[in-house]
Amino acid sequence: MASSVLGFPIDVHSGGIDLRFPHHDNELAQSEACYDKGQWVNYFLHSGHLHIDNLKMSKSLKNFITIKDILKEFKPRHIRFLCLMHRWDAPMNYAPSGESMKRPADVDRKFSDFFGLVRHKLRSAPIQAEQKMRSAEEKLRDELDKKMDEVHAHLLDSFNTPEALVALQHIASEVNIYINQTSEGNVRLPLVKKAATYVFKMLKTFGITTGDVEQLNYDDDANVQSNAAGGEAAVAPFVYVCVC
Repeated sequence: MASSVLGFPIDVHSGGIDLRFPHHDNELAQSEACYDKGQWVNYFLHSGHLHIDNLKMSKSLKNFITIKDILKEFKPRHIRFLCLMHRWDAPMNYAPSGESMKRPADVDRKFSDFFGLVRHKLRSAPIQAEQKMRSAEEKLRDELDKKMDEVHAHLLDSFNTPEALVALQHIASEVNIYINQTSEGNVRLPLVKKAATYVFKMLKTFGITTGDVEQLNYDDDANVQSNAAGGEAAVAPFVYVCVC
Protein backbone atom coordinates (compact mmCIF):
# COMPACT_ATOMS: atom_id res chain seq x y z
CA MET A 1 0.00 0.00 0.00
CA ALA A 2 2.76 2.46 0.91
CA SER A 3 4.78 1.79 -2.23
CA SER A 4 1.71 2.12 -4.45
CA VAL A 5 1.50 5.74 -3.28
CA LEU A 6 5.14 6.64 -2.52
CA GLY A 7 6.96 4.41 -4.98
CA PHE A 8 10.07 2.31 -4.35
CA PRO A 9 12.16 3.02 -2.36
CA ILE A 10 10.55 5.14 0.36
CA ASP A 11 12.92 7.81 1.62
CA VAL A 12 11.71 8.21 5.24
CA HIS A 13 9.55 5.87 7.31
CA SER A 14 8.69 6.82 10.89
CA GLY A 15 7.03 5.23 13.89
CA GLY A 16 7.36 4.62 17.61
CA ILE A 17 10.42 2.86 18.98
CA ASP A 18 8.27 -0.19 19.76
CA LEU A 19 7.65 -0.72 16.03
CA ARG A 20 11.33 -1.11 15.18
CA PHE A 21 11.14 -4.89 15.70
CA PRO A 22 9.32 -6.91 14.57
CA HIS A 23 6.82 -4.61 12.84
CA HIS A 24 9.20 -2.67 10.59
CA ASP A 25 11.44 -5.67 10.00
CA ASN A 26 8.36 -7.52 8.77
CA GLU A 27 7.43 -4.63 6.48
CA LEU A 28 10.92 -4.68 5.01
CA ALA A 29 10.85 -8.43 4.43
CA GLN A 30 7.42 -8.38 2.78
CA SER A 31 8.02 -5.34 0.57
CA GLU A 32 11.48 -6.33 -0.60
CA ALA A 33 10.24 -9.84 -1.36
CA CYS A 34 7.21 -8.44 -3.22
CA TYR A 35 9.30 -6.13 -5.43
CA ASP A 36 12.36 -8.41 -5.52
CA LYS A 37 14.52 -5.43 -4.60
CA GLY A 38 16.56 -4.44 -1.57
CA GLN A 39 16.50 -1.19 0.46
CA TRP A 40 12.77 -0.59 0.58
CA VAL A 41 13.32 2.29 3.05
CA ASN A 42 16.31 4.63 3.09
CA TYR A 43 15.81 6.00 6.62
CA PHE A 44 13.77 4.84 9.60
CA LEU A 45 12.95 7.39 12.30
CA HIS A 46 11.83 5.76 15.55
CA SER A 47 10.48 8.26 18.07
CA GLY A 48 10.57 7.82 21.83
CA HIS A 49 7.43 7.18 23.84
CA LEU A 50 5.51 9.70 25.89
CA HIS A 51 5.38 8.63 29.53
CA ILE A 52 2.76 9.83 32.01
CA ASP A 53 4.17 9.88 35.54
CA ASN A 54 6.99 7.59 34.35
CA LEU A 55 4.63 5.03 32.79
CA LYS A 56 4.22 4.60 29.04
CA MET A 57 1.05 6.35 27.89
CA SER A 58 -1.46 3.69 26.93
CA LYS A 59 -5.22 3.37 26.64
CA SER A 60 -4.99 0.02 28.41
CA LEU A 61 -3.39 1.74 31.42
CA LYS A 62 -6.04 4.46 31.31
CA ASN A 63 -3.37 7.16 31.48
CA PHE A 64 -4.12 8.55 28.03
CA ILE A 65 -3.99 12.36 27.65
CA THR A 66 -4.48 14.58 24.61
CA ILE A 67 -2.83 17.83 23.56
CA LYS A 68 -6.22 19.48 23.94
CA ASP A 69 -6.32 18.42 27.59
CA ILE A 70 -2.78 19.64 28.27
CA LEU A 71 -3.55 23.03 26.70
CA LYS A 72 -6.24 23.56 29.30
CA GLU A 73 -3.52 23.65 31.96
CA PHE A 74 -0.36 24.94 30.27
CA LYS A 75 0.78 27.40 27.61
CA PRO A 76 1.52 26.02 24.12
CA ARG A 77 5.02 27.51 24.32
CA HIS A 78 5.81 25.57 27.50
CA ILE A 79 4.72 22.33 25.85
CA ARG A 80 7.00 23.05 22.91
CA PHE A 81 9.90 23.75 25.25
CA LEU A 82 9.22 20.47 27.04
CA CYS A 83 9.50 18.62 23.72
CA LEU A 84 12.66 20.50 22.72
CA MET A 85 14.28 19.54 26.03
CA HIS A 86 14.01 15.86 25.11
CA ARG A 87 15.58 14.04 22.19
CA TRP A 88 12.99 13.05 19.63
CA ASP A 89 14.16 9.40 19.78
CA ALA A 90 14.12 9.13 23.58
CA PRO A 91 11.25 8.84 26.11
CA MET A 92 9.66 12.03 27.43
CA ASN A 93 7.91 12.12 30.79
CA TYR A 94 4.89 14.33 31.47
CA ALA A 95 3.53 14.80 34.98
CA PRO A 96 -0.11 15.99 35.11
CA SER A 97 0.73 17.59 38.48
CA GLY A 98 2.73 20.20 36.57
CA GLU A 99 6.13 19.21 37.95
CA SER A 100 7.53 18.46 34.48
CA MET A 101 6.45 21.90 33.22
CA LYS A 102 8.37 23.95 35.79
CA ARG A 103 11.67 23.89 33.90
CA PRO A 104 10.11 24.75 30.49
CA ALA A 105 8.27 27.66 32.11
CA ASP A 106 11.52 28.87 33.70
CA VAL A 107 13.39 28.71 30.38
CA ASP A 108 10.57 30.61 28.69
CA ARG A 109 10.71 33.31 31.36
CA LYS A 110 14.47 33.71 30.97
CA PHE A 111 14.22 34.12 27.20
CA SER A 112 11.38 36.61 27.65
CA ASP A 113 13.50 38.63 30.11
CA PHE A 114 16.50 38.42 27.76
CA PHE A 115 14.68 39.82 24.75
CA GLY A 116 13.01 42.45 26.93
CA LEU A 117 16.42 43.64 28.16
CA VAL A 118 17.90 43.73 24.66
CA ARG A 119 14.96 45.69 23.28
CA HIS A 120 15.22 48.17 26.13
CA LYS A 121 18.91 48.72 25.41
CA LEU A 122 18.30 49.13 21.69
CA ARG A 123 15.68 51.80 22.33
CA SER A 124 17.42 53.73 25.07
CA ALA A 125 20.93 53.88 23.59
CA PRO A 126 22.39 57.17 22.32
CA ILE A 127 22.20 57.45 18.53
CA GLN A 128 25.89 58.38 18.26
CA ALA A 129 27.18 55.71 20.68
CA GLU A 130 30.73 54.50 20.02
CA GLN A 131 30.91 51.07 18.35
CA LYS A 132 34.63 50.24 18.40
CA MET A 133 35.30 46.74 19.77
CA ARG A 134 37.09 46.35 23.10
CA SER A 135 38.25 43.18 24.84
CA ALA A 136 34.79 42.60 26.37
CA GLU A 137 33.15 42.74 22.95
CA GLU A 138 35.78 40.51 21.39
CA LYS A 139 35.18 37.95 24.13
CA LEU A 140 31.42 38.07 23.55
CA ARG A 141 31.87 37.82 19.78
CA ASP A 142 34.11 34.77 20.11
CA GLU A 143 31.66 33.14 22.50
CA LEU A 144 28.79 33.83 20.12
CA ASP A 145 30.66 32.29 17.18
CA LYS A 146 31.52 29.25 19.30
CA LYS A 147 27.94 28.66 20.45
CA MET A 148 26.53 29.18 16.96
CA ASP A 149 28.86 26.43 15.74
CA GLU A 150 27.72 24.24 18.63
CA VAL A 151 24.05 24.73 17.79
CA HIS A 152 24.74 23.74 14.18
CA ALA A 153 26.70 20.66 15.26
CA HIS A 154 24.00 19.56 17.71
CA LEU A 155 21.28 19.81 15.08
CA LEU A 156 23.40 17.78 12.68
CA ASP A 157 23.71 15.15 15.41
CA SER A 158 20.27 13.58 14.90
CA PHE A 159 18.43 16.83 15.70
CA ASN A 160 19.81 17.07 19.23
CA THR A 161 17.50 19.90 20.30
CA PRO A 162 18.20 19.60 24.06
CA GLU A 163 21.87 20.51 23.62
CA ALA A 164 21.09 23.11 20.95
CA LEU A 165 18.69 24.78 23.38
CA VAL A 166 21.35 24.80 26.10
CA ALA A 167 23.73 26.58 23.72
CA LEU A 168 21.07 29.21 22.95
CA GLN A 169 20.53 29.74 26.67
CA HIS A 170 24.28 30.19 27.07
CA ILE A 171 24.30 32.93 24.42
CA ALA A 172 21.49 34.75 26.21
CA SER A 173 23.32 34.42 29.53
CA GLU A 174 26.59 35.78 28.09
CA VAL A 175 24.82 38.77 26.57
CA ASN A 176 23.07 39.47 29.88
CA ILE A 177 26.40 39.39 31.71
CA TYR A 178 28.00 41.68 29.14
CA ILE A 179 25.16 44.23 29.36
CA ASN A 180 25.12 44.20 33.16
CA GLN A 181 28.90 44.62 33.38
CA THR A 182 29.08 47.43 30.81
CA SER A 183 28.37 51.01 31.82
CA GLU A 184 25.40 52.84 30.35
CA GLY A 185 26.15 54.18 26.87
CA ASN A 186 29.10 51.85 26.29
CA VAL A 187 27.17 48.75 25.21
CA ARG A 188 28.05 47.83 21.62
CA LEU A 189 24.55 47.44 20.25
CA PRO A 190 25.28 45.83 16.84
CA LEU A 191 26.95 42.88 18.57
CA VAL A 192 24.15 42.57 21.11
CA LYS A 193 21.52 42.68 18.39
CA LYS A 194 23.41 40.12 16.31
CA ALA A 195 23.39 37.67 19.22
CA ALA A 196 19.75 38.29 20.10
CA THR A 197 18.66 38.02 16.46
CA TYR A 198 20.39 34.67 16.08
CA VAL A 199 18.75 33.28 19.24
CA PHE A 200 15.37 34.64 18.13
CA LYS A 201 15.66 33.10 14.66
CA MET A 202 16.47 29.70 16.12
CA LEU A 203 13.57 29.86 18.59
CA LYS A 204 11.27 30.88 15.76
CA THR A 205 12.53 27.94 13.70
CA PHE A 206 11.71 25.67 16.66
CA GLY A 207 8.17 27.09 16.76
CA ILE A 208 8.62 28.81 20.11
CA THR A 209 7.66 32.31 18.96
CA THR A 210 5.73 33.78 16.06
CA GLY A 211 7.07 37.29 16.63
CA ASP A 212 8.98 39.41 14.15
CA VAL A 213 12.74 38.82 13.98
CA GLU A 214 13.58 42.45 13.30
CA GLN A 215 11.58 43.64 16.29
CA LEU A 216 12.63 40.78 18.60
CA ASN A 217 9.05 40.77 19.92
CA TYR A 218 9.26 37.38 21.60
CA ASP A 219 5.97 37.72 23.48
CA ASP A 220 3.90 39.27 20.68
CA ASP A 221 1.89 36.23 19.61
CA ALA A 222 -1.68 35.03 19.95
CA ASN A 223 -1.00 33.40 23.32
CA VAL A 224 0.38 36.37 25.22
CA GLN A 225 -0.34 39.50 23.23
CA SER A 226 -2.02 42.39 25.03
CA ASN A 227 -3.07 45.89 24.07
CA ALA A 228 0.20 47.15 25.51
CA ALA A 229 2.18 44.74 23.37
CA GLY A 230 0.23 45.81 20.31
CA GLY A 231 1.03 49.46 20.96
CA GLU A 232 4.69 48.63 21.46
CA ALA A 233 4.77 46.80 18.14
CA ALA A 234 3.22 49.79 16.39
CA VAL A 235 5.99 52.23 17.37
CA ALA A 236 8.87 49.74 17.20
CA PRO A 237 9.81 50.37 13.51
CA PHE A 238 10.37 54.07 14.22
CA VAL A 239 12.59 53.34 17.22
CA TYR A 240 14.66 50.53 15.73
CA VAL A 241 15.67 52.58 12.69
CA CYS A 242 18.14 54.39 14.96
CA VAL A 243 20.11 51.27 15.84
CA CYS A 244 19.82 48.99 12.81
